[in-house]
Amino acid sequence: MQLPGARTTRLVSKGAKLRNPSGPALFAEAMQVEQDVLLVDGFEADGSGEDGAVCLTGARIGGRLDLTGARLRNLGGEHGGRIALNAGRLAVGGDIRGYNVTCQGQLCLDNAEVAGSIHLEEARLSDPAGWPLTCQHLKAHEVVLLTSEPIKGADLRHARIDLLRDEPGKWPEKLRLDGLSYSALEPPPPGTRGQRQGWLDRDDYRPQPYEKLASLYRQLGNDSEAREVLLAKQKRHREGLGPIQKAWGYLQEFTVGYGYKPSYAVLWLIALLAVGTLAFGLQHPAPVHASHPAFVPLIYTLDLLLPVIDFGQQNEFTPHGTQAWLAYGLIAAGWILATTIAAGITRALRRQ
Repeated sequence: MQLPGARTTRLVSKGAKLRNPSGPALFAEAMQVEQDVLLVDGFEADGSGEDGAVCLTGARIGGRLDLTGARLRNLGGEHGGRIALNAGRLAVGGDIRGYNVTCQGQLCLDNAEVAGSIHLEEARLSDPAGWPLTCQHLKAHEVVLLTSEPIKGADLRHARIDLLRDEPGKWPEKLRLDGLSYSALEPPPPGTRGQRQGWLDRDDYRPQPYEKLASLYRQLGNDSEAREVLLAKQKRHREGLGPIQKAWGYLQEFTVGYGYKPSYAVLWLIALLAVGTLAFGLQHPAPVHASHPAFVPLIYTLDLLLPVIDFGQQNEFTPHGTQAWLAYGLIAAGWILATTIAAGITRALRRQ
């Protein structure tokens, strides 16, 4: 069926069975339809070639595109290509309904604009190349990705979606999420941080998806959830670093949680302060001068730990033996804490 550039009020094909082993079964590039396009009630299209079994590239549909129960299959062949539905640059004024649709080959919605929703409930999508669904630069009000079973891959790079609705048990095995923009997620984010981090892990590491999810949590007032997502971003980034950078990353994680867990630094400071106070309280270091201030173990330990502040105790007393090594360790720990805290503060300010 050849309909390139055709203009019509409606296109209704119920139960039709189209087959073309040397090209598209339905070729409707740049077609303009004022109302709906209905390919339903057992509609089947077996085609081949790079244009797809059904080609709607650049088409304009004023109403909805309904593919409920349709079966689209790309036979491959000498012309190559494995696209079942080629809907690149498609403009739809209503919804795309893909309830129970079967696509043996890629479902391509790259650069499409859909004013309503895209429903893929109970859809069955398969593609030998590994990306059954591609939606690069898609614009849509809502995408409902609830396929009958997890598909091999979905490419959502730089798509702009108001509401993305899915569920963990039906997430694609692989995802491309770089540049994906959304205003809301369903199920809603509160309490789903751990699951959504697994969702992000299905893509190769890119910082933007983590920052976008963290931004959504902050908009909802869940700052702690946002910090956890950004901490997960730093951990994944660390996986691709060299040994020295990776070691520095582990140090930042355990001391201040990459700046997202400042309470870690407080706990370390309290623990080191307790150790120093107890050790120097049991045995005072020897005074440097005959006339010296009273020795205060807590203040002396603080003097060792804090590299900038001077309480006047460190220069008045000199530890020896094991105490000297403890003092050196506290000084080193103080510098490490100060450096990692500074790095965390810098990262937080840069983020703001």
